[in-house]
Amino acid sequence: MAQGTQTIGAISFTPSTLVTGGTTTASATATSGLSVIFSSTTPAICTTGGTDGSVVTAVAAGNCTVAASQVGDLNWKPATQVTQGITIAQSYSFEPEMLSIPAGSFRMGSASNVNGNERPHQVTVAAFGISKFEITFDEYDYFANATSRRMPNDQGWGRGSRPVVDVNWNDATAYAQWLSTQTGRSYRLPTEAEWEYAARAGTTREHWWGDSLESNRANCDNGYCGDAWQYTAPVGSFAANPWGLYDTVGNVWEWTCSAYDSSYSGGEKVCQTTGDADRVIRGGSWGSGASNARVALRDSYAPGSRGSNVGFRLVRTPF
Repeated sequence: MAQGTQTIGAISFTPSTLVTGGTTTASATATSGLSVIFSSTTPAICTTGGTDGSVVTAVAAGNCTVAASQVGDLNWKPATQVTQGITIAQSYSFEPEMLSIPAGSFRMGSASNVNGNERPHQVTVAAFGISKFEITFDEYDYFANATSRRMPNDQGWGRGSRPVVDVNWNDATAYAQWLSTQTGRSYRLPTEAEWEYAARAGTTREHWWGDSLESNRANCDNGYCGDAWQYTAPVGSFAANPWGLYDTVGNVWEWTCSAYDSSYSGGEKVCQTTGDADRVIRGGSWGSGASNARVALRDSYAPGSRGSNVGFRLVRTPF
């Protein structure tokens, strides 16, 4: 077994995880929030971690131990490299990168109340964590493969780091529940109030940068946004808002867990986890014009509906 430290991304393995026979043990040090994931073609090879022996999670900075008791393949994501009978295990984190959002109060809605459903009103939210980016095909596909769930259609635009589309509210909720089970943390879709609070990031204008769309600030209809993308763009292709969130304007509409209520009578602060009521979607998409690519803009969608312009991001509480 080779000695030394092999660093792949944010996770360091000591000694290098090279399986040549006997027992190979690696200590994986990960920053808080990252997971170390493994599976095996033969269950007896990998027995550490997770209820099914397939997951080792670093819940904070610290060490995880992975053991291989015999020669075999450790099938890590994104890929297993095999050279002359030596299997090199690679790391992959299926947890989305999260940002801490402080508790606070803000004015939700728009003073212009453009569509008659954006009544400005004061809202207070508790602290929470929210995903830095919209959930990507890479992240969702891992879940779909692990659970034999329907694979969403990428429309031929590409998968990888593009935001997942063609997922309904039930799909997004199932992903959050699976992620919660795998990690022991509590993931869900954001409420409508949490979404707008995080998207505004302490600002009060139509967009976090000001009242006009401006060129190349976001991915929306090219005639308005002046961006280079006809359809979805890889997440993080544009500048983040002051709290570090990307793509809160355009790219894809994002599911929330709040039932749609045109009068803002309190449902915007509630996560409705069951039922067939339309759910609020926020943020606009790659096809949105100026009137829809606004932080206060609200729309509704049936929980069983899917679209090529609808995706999601997640919240974690507590964080």
